[in-house]
Amino acid sequence: MRHIVILLTVFMLTISQKTIACDCNSEGEFLKVAPKSDFVSLIKVTKYLTFKDIEGKQTPMSMEVEIIDIYKGKKTNKPIIAVDPDGKKIVIVSTNPEFRAKAFADLQKLTSTQLVLLKNGQVIEAHKLANFPKAYSESKIELTGEVTKTFDNNGKEIPKSTGTENTLQVIQDENTATIREVGVGLGLGGKPAPTKNETQANGNKGFDPKSGGGDPTIFYDSNSCGDQIANEDGTYGRSPQSGLNHELNGHGLAIIKGEDNMQIIPTLKDPDTGTKGSLDNGEMKVRTTIDQKGRVEQGDSKRDIPK
Repeated sequence: MRHIVILLTVFMLTISQKTIACDCNSEGEFLKVAPKSDFVSLIKVTKYLTFKDIEGKQTPMSMEVEIIDIYKGKKTNKPIIAVDPDGKKIVIVSTNPEFRAKAFADLQKLTSTQLVLLKNGQVIEAHKLANFPKAYSESKIELTGEVTKTFDNNGKEIPKSTGTENTLQVIQDENTATIREVGVGLGLGGKPAPTKNETQANGNKGFDPKSGGGDPTIFYDSNSCGDQIANEDGTYGRSPQSGLNHELNGHGLAIIKGEDNMQIIPTLKDPDTGTKGSLDNGEMKVRTTIDQKGRVEQGDSKRDIPK
């Protein structure tokens, strides 16, 4: 059953003679969710507003509806717009407003596409808001991103093509990437949350492209500059957003694709720690591709790669 986000909680949408139940909080089936909802109504779709290609079919993402009958609550004179903002794919979860703001700002630095953080933690592309009513946009937005630029030593702008492509892949994928603050609450499996940057796979699908991938959870330290991470020019460290890029667009995207290969490479020594046999194939792929291109786009030194 596909759930959609709506301005009012409305159930029993009749679409193409097929009846479905939906709820803005995706809390469960109709009979379970309806008693807890303020407004329950039978509605008729009067106009489809936006569409998305899903499995080769143009599927409505937002629609205007007409109230046919009210089962609970009171009707207003305002039109009801049912909306799926196509942005449930990156979610920033934290009760700490400072962390949410910093994590979102760092995420925005990775891409040249302007992003928006909704109050429910979802991150969407800002231009998608043009498809929805102004009242919806104003009531749902927590933060609007500001696109930043990076320049080389000659003052030439460095395109963020790789970061933009990877970040949008995560946002547009059917799986959901969750960004959480390090050291807060429990991690996956009921263990304490990691105290440093780490990506965990919900369901541990790992290296299995046929599985359709999984939902990664990124534990992110928005203040960490990676002081123990070695660079190829002999320096140490990187910007916080490069750390987020490593986790989200590196390990997170690999988990989403089902390509997070955790097989250890026994012959390699980690330049960061000097430890031999601690690096796996997935980590090496992230360091040699995502890290190096992302570092350039953020104006950081390239990472020292094991040889």
